[in-house]
Amino acid sequence: MPAPRLAALESDLQDIPPLTTTATGTPGSWPLPSAAAGQLAAQALARHPAQPHAVRWGFAYVVEGSQLGGQVLYRQLSPRLAPHPLRYLHGDGAATGARWKLFISLLRQHVTPSPAALEAACLGATAAFAGLQSHFPAPEGLPQ
Repeated sequence: MPAPRLAALESDLQDIPPLTTTATGTPGSWPLPSAAAGQLAAQALARHPAQPHAVRWGFAYVVEGSQLGGQVLYRQLSPRLAPHPLRYLHGDGAATGARWKLFISLLRQHVTPSPAALEAACLGATAAFAGLQSHFPAPEGLPQ
């Protein structure tokens, strides 16, 4: 994830109270990212040792794609959550679509259209999604 996006995410997290509490009921810290994502990425890399870049591009596809969804969330949530700036969801604002097109162009340049590279990229994307799902399970009542 590019440094400006990490900084925006960190700033957003500092603006809101922590979600977790300690055993004594005092505020704790935000949960750490799921180790499952790292394990799944390592498995994808192990399955395609000759295609590490394709696996990473697959992971990046999920992160970059989240920016498009972030724009939808930003438009829906920013009026209701004001004055919180929602920096991460805002992303590149109106330039998000252009950024996505550039990303897809770079993805096509760096991931050769071979069956092995495409499978590796798909495994990278699947690892990213599965890691997120393991860390953020579906709310009660929704299918897992």
